[in-house]
Amino acid sequence: MAHDKPRARNYIDRLLDTKMIDNADIASRLAELLITNHYGLAQMEAQRPYSVIDQEDQWVVTGSRNKDREDEGLGPAKIIIRKKDGKILDMHIPYVLHPHPDVRPILAHAQKIKR
Repeated sequence: MAHDKPRARNYIDRLLDTKMIDNADIASRLAELLITNHYGLAQMEAQRPYSVIDQEDQWVVTGSRNKDREDEGLGPAKIIIRKKDGKILDMHIPYVLHPHPDVRPILAHAQKIKR
């Protein structure tokens, strides 16, 4: 019975080290499926090409739509996927709004006070 503990521990260690989403291509495909499901095919295609950043225990997938945020409207999608189990930690598409020129000094002053 004492010999079973090291084998069980090795098995558990291997399971914990296994990554369900183990490469950038799978992360990108999963992000495309999620965007299609939640926002539609047109939005998924508008976000192409996607960039994928490896952050140790998670993938950060970012779309390219309005990435420079020059235009008002939908911006780049962002999906964060945990490698270990594929859990979606964050998924959103921000809406870009440009403040009216009269409001910009007020916002700049508020940011100075906040710091």
